[in-house]
Amino acid sequence: YLTEKERERWSDIKASFELMKTDAGAAKEKFDQLNNDLGKRSHIAMYGSALALEKLIEVDPKQERNAIQAFRTVVNFGKKLPKEILKPALQSVVRLLIKSGRVRMAVSTLEKYLPHHGEDLELNLLLVDTHIQNDDPEKALEIAASLNQDSISVKLLQAQAYKTLWDKDRSGEVEPLNKATDILLSVTDKTVEVVSMLGDCLQKAGRPDEAMKVYEDAVAAGLLTSVFQRPSSM
Repeated sequence: YLTEKERERWSDIKASFELMKTDAGAAKEKFDQLNNDLGKRSHIAMYGSALALEKLIEVDPKQERNAIQAFRTVVNFGKKLPKEILKPALQSVVRLLIKSGRVRMAVSTLEKYLPHHGEDLELNLLLVDTHIQNDDPEKALEIAASLNQDSISVKLLQAQAYKTLWDKDRSGEVEPLNKATDILLSVTDKTVEVVSMLGDCLQKAGRPDEAMKVYEDAVAAGLLTSVFQRPSSM
């Protein structure tokens, strides 16, 4: 997916990515210089520069705004970008936007660029999760319904969306919790995350005995060390 000129400079590009592991600031300078040398339109160099800024956040939180802008500049190329760059850049900018509290902007960013790679399950799961975090479980469920219903990741997000629906309503109607429970019970290979959400939904739906049975089974399976252990507190 590299251009001919980028392939000619591949050794420099690769060295800049290696440098990022030890000196993100210097790597950003290298990527910026590469982009200038390549006519200021090098997708891989611009993406590398954005990644370097994201890494710099660890030592300078103020770089978060710059990193978001850098990734947005990359994804703004839209259909011109190869998936190998668009997908991770989109994931990064959405993650940073959510972290900074701009969840609505994260949703709109995904909705704008996801159609270019609408078949990608990971990006669709990210959109579902972002809608949940944006307090819009209805939209999350609508999108999740179009995805692979056998996927454990899809089931977990559907259950989370129903749980969020109940959290929003608080009218005492437990049907959303029961739907979440049914989905989680259909997961054959239980994980700590499934057990945590299932037990929580059962308890909130007024089914404490069933919740305790879930925790006891998890202890027997080695997922939990005690029925009093809750994954959310680990």
